[in-house]
Amino acid sequence: THKPSSTKHTMLEGSILGNHYKVEAFLGEGSFGIVAKCRDTETNRAVANKVNKNRSDILQQAKKEIFILEQLRRLDPDATNIVQWNSFFLDRERVCLNLTNLKELI
Repeated sequence: THKPSSTKHTMLEGSILGNHYKVEAFLGEGSFGIVAKCRDTETNRAVANKVNKNRSDILQQAKKEIFILEQLRRLDPDATNIVQWNSFFLDRERVCLNLTNLKELI
């Protein structure tokens, strides 16, 4: 299992993001944050949550990303091959993006 290198991002497997996303594994890490495989405890569905770092510059980028994702959501995901973005939420002042977990679809 991939472990995030940034101590500011460390979250334990089994912890809860938002109100109902249980962290099952870490999928990757980038300059903006980490991606975690989570289980939606309300629907039991596996999802991927991108958890952004809690920095003002990244918050501004996250706002732009959400705006763009809102526009892309209007397109047919099957015709455009774009990962489905479901929603965003805050977790301890970090912007989190909830996405379809593509590994579950393979």
